[in-house]
Amino acid sequence: MENRLIISIAAIFASASALFAAEAAPAASSAQNAPCAAKTQCAAPEKEVNTLIDTELLSKPLENFSASATVAYESEYIFRGKAQAGHGINPMVDLGYDFGNGLAAYAEYWGFYGVDNGFGENDFYAGLTYTIENITFDVGYLGYTYNDSESKNESEIMVAVSYDTTDLLGDFNVSPFAAFYYNYTYSGTTVEGGLSYEAPVTKWLIGENWGTINLAAYVGYADYRDGLTYHGGYVYTGVSADAVVQVTDNMALSAGIRWACNNDGAEENIGGKQQNLWFGTAVIFGF
Repeated sequence: MENRLIISIAAIFASASALFAAEAAPAASSAQNAPCAAKTQCAAPEKEVNTLIDTELLSKPLENFSASATVAYESEYIFRGKAQAGHGINPMVDLGYDFGNGLAAYAEYWGFYGVDNGFGENDFYAGLTYTIENITFDVGYLGYTYNDSESKNESEIMVAVSYDTTDLLGDFNVSPFAAFYYNYTYSGTTVEGGLSYEAPVTKWLIGENWGTINLAAYVGYADYRDGLTYHGGYVYTGVSADAVVQVTDNMALSAGIRWACNNDGAEENIGGKQQNLWFGTAVIFGF
C-alpha cells in the first residue's frame, strides 16, 4: 500500500511537471522574441551602415572632375563681330564636374591682355548643363570685368541648347547650337546660332587620331538699348578654322585663322560692314 501511494504521488508530480513545462514553453519562446531589456542580454542585430563618403558624389570625386588650361595668342580681339582690341595674350581656365545622370557644372575664366596697350579684361563664367540623349541644355552666368575705368563691368545670363550628331553622322559630326543672352548692364539681348565640326584628318589619312581640323561658323543679332551700338540692333557673323595636334595625353597645340564682320555702320566699316581677319595660336593643357 505504501509503495503504491509513493508511485501515485510520483506520477501526479511528473504529470504536473509536464503540464507546467508545456504551458511555460510559449512564454519562453515569446520572451526570446521580445525586445532586449538591456544590451548585455542579447546580441544587437546586424544592420547596413552608410556614410556620406560612400555616396557617388564624394566617393571618387576626381573621377568626375575635369580641368583644362590654355595660353593663347590672338592677333585681334573680336567679340560678337566687333573689334575690341589689338593683339594680345589670351589665358583661359575651364573646370567641370559631372554629377551623373546627365547633370554637370562648370566654372571658367577667360582673360585678354593687350600686348601694345594697357587694355585688360577678365571674364568669369559659371553654369549648369543637362544632357538628355544627344541634346544638352546650358544655363549660366557671365561676368565681364575691365581694367579701364571708363568701361563698365557687365553681367549676363545665358540659356543655350546644342545637339550632338555623332550617332547620326559619325566622323562627320556637325553640332548645331543656339543661345540667348541678356545683358543687365546695357539692357541688351543677343541671339546667336551656329555649327561646329571637328574633322579627324590624321585618322582618315594614316589611321591615327591625333590631328584634327576644327571648323566653326556662327551668326547673331545683338541689340543694346543703353549703348555699345551705333544704330541699335546689328547682325554679326563669323567663321574660324584651327589645326589641332594632340602632342601628349595632356597637351595639345593649335593654330588657326578667323574672320568676322557686322553691319552696325561705324565709320571704320568697309562697305557698311566692319570686317576683321586675324589669326590665333594656343597651347592647351587638359587634366
